[in-house]
Amino acid sequence: MVKVWTAVAAAAVTYAGAQGHARPSFECEHWKPHYPFNGHYNTTTAISTDKLNVHLIPHTHDDPGWLITVDQYFTQEVDYILDTVVTELQKDPKRRFMYVEQSFFQRWWREQSKETKKIVKKLVKNGQLDLEANGGWVMHDEAAPHYSTMLDQTAFGHKFLLKEFGYDGYGGPGGFFFENDSPIKDDPYLHDNNVCERIKTFVDHSLERAKHTKGIALYQNAHRWFKNLDKLIHYANQEGRVNMFYSTLGQYTDLKLQDKSLEWSVKTDDFFPYADQPNGYWSGYFSSRPALKRYVRVANSLLQSVRQLEVWAGAKSTRVNHLVATVGLSLHHDGITGTEKQKVSDDYAQRLGEGVGNGHWRLNELLDTTVDFCFLANVSICNRSTTSDPFTFVVYNPLAVAHSYTIELPIIAKNAAVELANGTAVPSVVVPFVPVYSQPIANAAPHQLVVQAHVPPLSWLVYHVTFPKASSSEESTNGWDVVTESIMSAENEFVRVQVNTVTGSLVSLTNKATQTKVNVTSSLLYYQAYGKQGDSCSSGAYLFHPNTSAVHNLPSVTSFKCQKTELLATCVFQFGTWGSLQYKLRAWDHSVVVEWTVGPIPIDDDQGKEVILRFDTSIQSEKTWYTDSNGLEFGKRVRDYRETWNLTLHNEEEKVAANYVPITIATTNTVEFANQNKTTTQGLTVRGSIALSVGPVHSAMEFLRVEMHQRHLDALVAVTKLNPQLHLPSNPSVAPRLPRNVGLTSMQIVASTSCLVVRLTHLFSIHEHPVRT
Repeated sequence: MVKVWTAVAAAAVTYAGAQGHARPSFECEHWKPHYPFNGHYNTTTAISTDKLNVHLIPHTHDDPGWLITVDQYFTQEVDYILDTVVTELQKDPKRRFMYVEQSFFQRWWREQSKETKKIVKKLVKNGQLDLEANGGWVMHDEAAPHYSTMLDQTAFGHKFLLKEFGYDGYGGPGGFFFENDSPIKDDPYLHDNNVCERIKTFVDHSLERAKHTKGIALYQNAHRWFKNLDKLIHYANQEGRVNMFYSTLGQYTDLKLQDKSLEWSVKTDDFFPYADQPNGYWSGYFSSRPALKRYVRVANSLLQSVRQLEVWAGAKSTRVNHLVATVGLSLHHDGITGTEKQKVSDDYAQRLGEGVGNGHWRLNELLDTTVDFCFLANVSICNRSTTSDPFTFVVYNPLAVAHSYTIELPIIAKNAAVELANGTAVPSVVVPFVPVYSQPIANAAPHQLVVQAHVPPLSWLVYHVTFPKASSSEESTNGWDVVTESIMSAENEFVRVQVNTVTGSLVSLTNKATQTKVNVTSSLLYYQAYGKQGDSCSSGAYLFHPNTSAVHNLPSVTSFKCQKTELLATCVFQFGTWGSLQYKLRAWDHSVVVEWTVGPIPIDDDQGKEVILRFDTSIQSEKTWYTDSNGLEFGKRVRDYRETWNLTLHNEEEKVAANYVPITIATTNTVEFANQNKTTTQGLTVRGSIALSVGPVHSAMEFLRVEMHQRHLDALVAVTKLNPQLHLPSNPSVAPRLPRNVGLTSMQIVASTSCLVVRLTHLFSIHEHPVRT
């Protein structure tokens, strides 16, 4: 069912002659309500200076996907909510209603007649229908998305509100849930008249909540709700202790801001992870459905690149709104979080696929040719590159600084040559593909071509790949090395790393420029998940609840392979049939990449498992560490501690779950990363990567901040048949050169204008660097 909330907001004021307190409660036998025999309830709106002003804010929260899909919610619920709300608002100009999710509202709007649209515009103009609260495509999650996608989806909703309406861009107390609870029965001739008891209870709730706003309700029948709310206002104001009226968040906020004597508290920490009961920490969704979380990131990266290419191509309007809408929809707080039902997750993935198809089509239109994406390159599948024919691939850099990208494409040949369009040879190497999955992958190519693509800012480069016959010496050098030592070392100009070939763990990481060395061990482990039928505290999509605080090892190393080339040093370790770690050090990187693969997680023992990647370091952090907030600010974390409230942990299991927080891009001094959770059903095989670096605080933060931005906006890589004459949109004659502490977050055209929307981000927070901040 659609979640729709009715909020009760209480604005505290000064009470004349009452020393700041409303008069005491009353007994029903001493109060006789005045029933309006003419049928007109008094809902007059007026601000009182001597009573508690209670703002009654009817509003809706409709999930664009959760238990059922976004289509099902709209056709079964939301369509009727908006129909009935518009009808009921016309009956009384004092009634108010607030609507949020533009993904639903705009769909409903397209189906309305000109007459209905005229009525709605009138309701918006006179303040009865409030569309200004949020106004985004969805109500996005606050933990998993990157801040730039949150801005995008909000702006996408606001664009419509500006065009159609000129906009510049929770719930009631228990017992007042008029969808199911008893209505207010005020007819004096009824034997079960309950108006006094209901008004007394509601007013008492309002006074109790005068310092904060809270509540929950489901809202579907606007007529039933508004009829009961009319009665609530009529009789509450008769009772006399409060002044109640229909309102909106805007009216409530304006009233609060008019009171210059108020001192607003400032909170700099967050609330993560939430907990609504003992052993009920909502830290499970930080890693639920990791493949969908990744798909959102891939789709958004494509969106940003294609938007930029529309600018360079001189397009007059954007043609990727479908991709914008699908990325925005997936940010819903029951989408990217992974808290939706499986069929709904499938629906999100399908919609993202359709959006990516829109971006793919637009790219081909801009290039005036046909190119393909290799989204399955991580499992060594790509139709364009895995034939014996030469091919061309293009790389677009969406950053405003030059960057070296690692391009990995599957090929069937043991030898390959790569050159730019001007004939310049490009550093590359062919390495064996590592099949780390429990089941063979059909059509997987046996080799991968690794290319260092150093691309100027906001520019294309075109690469041509041919397959010359390998010499006997080359044939013998593109296989795995023979490793006999228990500690293997690899290094480039910037980093030295040591790996234990017996345990499959890191040993140490060294920053060669500063000679900063940190001992570190890496381990794939899992917690046993608590699960009991009907228990709301069971580990799952929302909650992380380990059975105990003990961690369990995956099987010991069953196989490992290592290889060193001029461009890449790598070791891959297999742990049984469902886990692997691969360490990669590229010649141009300042960090070592740890690539993990997990799944399918075995459940034949009927025991759910929460898999983690743990790093134990020699850093003396005194329980203190830092994580990013949506890829923007860094927040200080202290284990088992909260800055603005007293944290009570009931057992050792809570000490685990209560210290998991969301990480969108980066962290420091991290001990554990949750990779994937599996409780009772067969899951996916998922792969992810983490880049580790060390160094003194200021230099390390400079690298980290720049790396965060670059890893979020990944290169656009497309493959086509060999085409020496491939035409690309002209690069800017002088690409913007931004300072190292400023990042280009997005750039897009504004339809039917000669204007651009350009978002720049200062990459450093205060005190993070002596110069960059």
